[in-house]
Amino acid sequence: AQEKFITVASTTSTEQSGLFGHLLPLFTAKTGIEVRVVAQGTGQALDTGRRGDADVDIGRWYRAGR
Repeated sequence: AQEKFITVASTTSTEQSGLFGHLLPLFTAKTGIEVRVVAQGTGQALDTGRRGDADVDIGRWYRAGR
Protein backbone atom coordinates (compact mmCIF):
# COMPACT_ATOMS: atom_id res chain seq x y z
CA ALA A 1 0.00 0.00 0.00
CA GLN A 2 1.18 3.49 -0.79
CA GLU A 3 1.91 5.76 2.16
CA LYS A 4 -0.60 8.61 2.49
CA PHE A 5 0.80 12.00 3.42
CA ILE A 6 0.38 15.70 2.83
CA THR A 7 3.06 18.37 2.89
CA VAL A 8 2.51 21.59 4.82
CA ALA A 9 4.61 24.69 4.12
CA SER A 10 4.77 26.69 7.33
CA THR A 11 6.57 29.59 8.85
CA THR A 12 9.16 28.68 11.45
CA SER A 13 7.28 30.67 14.09
CA THR A 14 4.15 28.60 13.56
CA GLU A 15 6.14 25.38 13.86
CA GLN A 16 7.94 26.62 16.98
CA SER A 17 4.64 27.60 18.63
CA GLY A 18 3.83 23.96 19.39
CA LEU A 19 0.62 24.06 17.34
CA PHE A 20 1.66 21.20 15.07
CA GLY A 21 2.76 19.06 18.00
CA HIS A 22 -0.79 19.29 19.31
CA LEU A 23 -2.83 19.11 16.10
CA LEU A 24 -0.95 16.75 13.82
CA PRO A 25 -1.11 13.60 15.97
CA LEU A 26 -4.89 14.11 16.25
CA PHE A 27 -5.21 14.65 12.49
CA THR A 28 -3.12 11.58 11.67
CA ALA A 29 -5.01 9.39 14.15
CA LYS A 30 -8.35 10.44 12.70
CA THR A 31 -7.45 10.33 8.99
CA GLY A 32 -4.49 7.96 8.70
CA ILE A 33 -2.69 10.67 6.74
CA GLU A 34 0.81 11.67 7.82
CA VAL A 35 1.64 15.38 7.74
CA ARG A 36 5.13 16.48 6.74
CA VAL A 37 5.91 20.05 7.76
CA VAL A 38 8.46 22.13 5.86
CA ALA A 39 9.21 25.11 8.14
CA GLN A 40 10.75 28.13 6.42
CA GLY A 41 10.79 31.88 6.47
CA THR A 42 7.54 33.49 5.32
CA GLY A 43 8.73 34.27 1.78
CA GLN A 44 10.17 30.81 1.28
CA ALA A 45 7.01 29.13 2.59
CA LEU A 46 4.87 31.18 0.22
CA ASP A 47 7.15 30.30 -2.69
CA THR A 48 6.93 26.61 -1.78
CA GLY A 49 3.15 26.84 -2.00
CA ARG A 50 3.22 28.82 -5.25
CA ARG A 51 5.42 26.17 -6.87
CA GLY A 52 2.97 23.47 -5.83
CA ASP A 53 5.53 21.78 -3.60
CA ALA A 54 3.12 21.82 -0.63
CA ASP A 55 -0.50 20.81 -0.27
CA VAL A 56 -1.20 23.42 2.42
CA ASP A 57 0.34 26.76 3.47
CA ILE A 58 0.00 27.70 7.13
CA GLY A 59 1.45 30.79 8.71
CA ARG A 60 1.09 34.42 9.47
CA TRP A 61 0.63 35.94 6.06
CA TYR A 62 0.42 39.65 5.38
CA ARG A 63 -1.08 41.38 2.39
CA ALA A 64 1.44 42.90 0.00
CA GLY A 65 1.95 46.60 0.52
CA ARG A 66 0.96 46.52 4.13
